[in-house]
Amino acid sequence: MKNIFFLWKDAPFYAVYIIRNLIDNSKYKIKLIIKINRKNYSQYKKILKKNIINTSGKTYSSWDKLKLGIPDVLFVSGWKYKEFKSLINFSKSKKIKIVSMIDNNEKKNFRQLIGKYIFNTFFKNNFDAYWVPGESSKKLLQSYGIKKGIFKSLYSING
Repeated sequence: MKNIFFLWKDAPFYAVYIIRNLIDNSKYKIKLIIKINRKNYSQYKKILKKNIINTSGKTYSSWDKLKLGIPDVLFVSGWKYKEFKSLINFSKSKKIKIVSMIDNNEKKNFRQLIGKYIFNTFFKNNFDAYWVPGESSKKLLQSYGIKKGIFKSLYSING
């Protein structure tokens, strides 16, 4: 059975139901690893049961520290969360496929101009593919120099 893990700081409530649906309708072992407040964690745990782990802001350097096997695929929401940096680096060193979920829209503003250089310098090589909601997010990544491995329909309703 393949392991699919999601690193998702402050995962939104809707994501928990999407992951529950994946767990119920696939043959994969799926885990959500989050950093979230206690109240939300309690609600999320009721839905995902043993398939959720809250890091509570701690930094882990390998999957065994979380008492998990090695994932076959790792989905990462965001690219600059220090809580997950060591797990991403460890996964990359083990040649695990890493997919970045990015839902930022292209705005052509100063923040994204600076973000382009930060992303390309520190984060771009961490990811094998990118999953975005639609065309605007795809254009943003293309403006960052990403030429391939961009997949649309992150929210399953966007084209």
